[in-house]
Amino acid sequence: MNFYDLLIVFDVGEKKREKVLKGIKSAISEKGGAIEKIEEWGTRRLAYPIKKKNDGFYLILRFTAPPDVIKPIEDILRREEEVLRFLTTGRKKAWSSEEEAREPKEEKIIEEEEKDEGILKGDNNGESDQGS
Repeated sequence: MNFYDLLIVFDVGEKKREKVLKGIKSAISEKGGAIEKIEEWGTRRLAYPIKKKNDGFYLILRFTAPPDVIKPIEDILRREEEVLRFLTTGRKKAWSSEEEAREPKEEKIIEEEEKDEGILKGDNNGESDQGS
């Protein structure tokens, strides 16, 4: 079994999301996969108009399934007019709620002492390139 994330952008005006999700869930369960989590991000402004729409309803589906289930899922999504865009990505490990709570790594700050020691590019440690 592989781990997958599926992002779907639906047309805001359409109420057929449940029908599409039901088809995806049945395709996953038929192949022995399991849905880990469904995240509804809600309505958001699109970066550019898609099918003359400026807003979309975002949904992320996290699931485990064998690789041969991806094509049937994407076929379901291509047939539905209310699906504006979708993207399926694979993950190397299982998703956990700890990933959401993780703090961002702190960036290293270059101290003034390191700058003086000639770490920066183009610094010749005070030597001049003129007339050697």
